[in-house]
Amino acid sequence: MNKDLSRRHLLGASLGAGLLSACGTVPPTPSPQWPAGVEGQRRADLGNGTYLNPVLAGDRPDPTVLKDGRDYYMTHSSFEANPGLLIWHSRDLVNWQPIGNALNEYLGSVWAPELTKHAGRYYLYVPTKHPQGNDIWVLHADNIRGPWSKPVALGIDKIDPGHAVDAQGRRFLFLSAGLRARLSDDGLKAIGPLEKVYEGWQYPEEWDVEGFAQEGPKMTWHAGWWHMTTALGGTAGPPTGHMVVHARARTLDGPWENSPYNPILRTRHISEAWWSRGHGTLVEGPTAGDWYMMLHGYENNHRTLGRQTLLEPVQWTPDGWYRSRYPDAGSPLPAPRGGSPVPHGMRLSDDFSAPSWAQWSFFRGDAQDPGRCAWVAACSIWPAAATGRPAAHRCALSVATATTKSRWTSTSTRRRRPACCCSTTTSSMPAWASTPRASGCTATGRTSAAATRRPARNAGCGCG
Repeated sequence: MNKDLSRRHLLGASLGAGLLSACGTVPPTPSPQWPAGVEGQRRADLGNGTYLNPVLAGDRPDPTVLKDGRDYYMTHSSFEANPGLLIWHSRDLVNWQPIGNALNEYLGSVWAPELTKHAGRYYLYVPTKHPQGNDIWVLHADNIRGPWSKPVALGIDKIDPGHAVDAQGRRFLFLSAGLRARLSDDGLKAIGPLEKVYEGWQYPEEWDVEGFAQEGPKMTWHAGWWHMTTALGGTAGPPTGHMVVHARARTLDGPWENSPYNPILRTRHISEAWWSRGHGTLVEGPTAGDWYMMLHGYENNHRTLGRQTLLEPVQWTPDGWYRSRYPDAGSPLPAPRGGSPVPHGMRLSDDFSAPSWAQWSFFRGDAQDPGRCAWVAACSIWPAAATGRPAAHRCALSVATATTKSRWTSTSTRRRRPACCCSTTTSSMPAWASTPRASGCTATGRTSAAATRRPARNAGCGCG
């Protein structure tokens, strides 16, 4: 039987995996077991020298990863969230800890950024989609933890940049559709016209994909060759659509030669643990000569969780290409050698008893956001008597006002709940938060009698 998934198979899948299994067309997939991490969240590190994908659970798509000495840094598409571009830190590629947001103003929907380092400075190239016009922005910082510069628009209406510097010191962004843009020496301006430099790899006509959608070029210099890792097939179509392909050239000017091992990675059957695997970035492991690919995929039958971050080992072939070492990303895999774990993950709940930042963002936020974040940090929780619930079970903070239309939103769930938090003094709250609609606090910060009464679910303040 042809293992490539057709639309007929996909339609059959919608009738239920049990029916397909009974018919013998889909072998059962065992349910994997992850160790419990922070607040019971899944943890990839199995503690026995192996790991089980995802290395970052939840909607963390389009990973861009940077090796910087013994440290690794990674960020993802943050879409409409502000603050956005949450940067994660690791020393073993499996365990990741958030260290801060690089983007603190709303530019539009952030798609597939590029994190890189050049001449001692960190850069983020950030494509955005916005009704007033699409663009790629650049931010820079001398310290990965910030502060990051104000974003500067490059005037490029394309997505998925990949940064590269050639032997002459020329800087480029490789882009979707096989295009390339030349950058100024400081990396802060685009100079000259876009150039078409790569036509892509043509997959078989009978494969079931969303569309050609050549995107996500990531550039790696290795053993005398430039290696371009790209995505094809579309990221939101049938489970078999997305894939990773590879091309190489002696110089960034080409010509580009496609790998005989293409596609490097692809979901081939609906029974696999991860669907639509693609958008990969090569990265060397803690031990020299060990290489991996960071990519994303949908969990089998759980698309609502978003595209999660996966890690897969690759190996270089004697003829200078690279291949996937393991065809199944859903089984325990050997952990990278030589690294050391950092505390993994972050809390997704908040009782507001201490400053918090990483789990909070706004939907299409505005310039008032830093003040709102400061207010959360200064916020004190209500006494248990005010809510009738233990502190650990109080609702998350969500504020929506008639004037700002902004919301506090957990980046992990995007669920909006009413607010139940008072500032210690009204002077520490921004003006929008000191209205009766958004706060039940008196001038002294004590909870008023009216505030202790549980308001309706759609009111501006209270617990759901």
